[in-house]
Amino acid sequence: MTMLVTSMPPHWVTSPQPLCGAGSCQPILVTDLLDRAAKVSHRLHALSTAASNDLNNHFAPALKLVMMRPLSLCHTSSLNTPEDKEQVLQLSQEDLLTMVALLLKSWGTPLLYLVKEAQELPHPANDALLWKMAELSQQTENLARGIDKILNKLDPTGFHSFSNDLISPWSGGPGLEMGSDKKSHLLNFHFLLSCFRRDSNKIDSFVKLLRCRATKMHPESC
Repeated sequence: MTMLVTSMPPHWVTSPQPLCGAGSCQPILVTDLLDRAAKVSHRLHALSTAASNDLNNHFAPALKLVMMRPLSLCHTSSLNTPEDKEQVLQLSQEDLLTMVALLLKSWGTPLLYLVKEAQELPHPANDALLWKMAELSQQTENLARGIDKILNKLDPTGFHSFSNDLISPWSGGPGLEMGSDKKSHLLNFHFLLSCFRRDSNKIDSFVKLLRCRATKMHPESC
């Protein structure tokens, strides 16, 4: 893996690409796409944090302790994401974009599950949670499409494309107690949402680093 060290704007940043719609095309920079992506990634992390707070505000301390599970059990833990900023800075823009794409695509089915569960969640704030889960699912899908668009502009040949086998699968576990009682539903919901909150923080950090690289061209300052 390589680090972007040039002080000159690379071709992938400065070369405008046509964005077409409604019978017309307008040039658009990858920096503009990254700026839009950063706004969505920030929204994802803010929403997942707000939803987590909605849950925690109604739990007794004893139940909160039961709900604490190691995030190493999250299904996306199998993805080899960077552990710290130093490791992140060693990744090229293509590697970072691919990592973001893998994280987003790994959450398609689990987020649909959270939307479904929120409809019958035994929680006083379930209406607010349902809205937030639906918004998270939609915005995650939108961001995944945006990241794919940026990757396609980086390499129109499609050489960057990765196999779906690399996407971390979710099958209801590990780490979930798939019981049918109300407490189990809350535990499962809380754990899965906690996993997404962790990953949304990674996604937001990676996208904002990419935007910083594109605008400042000095990765060490990002």
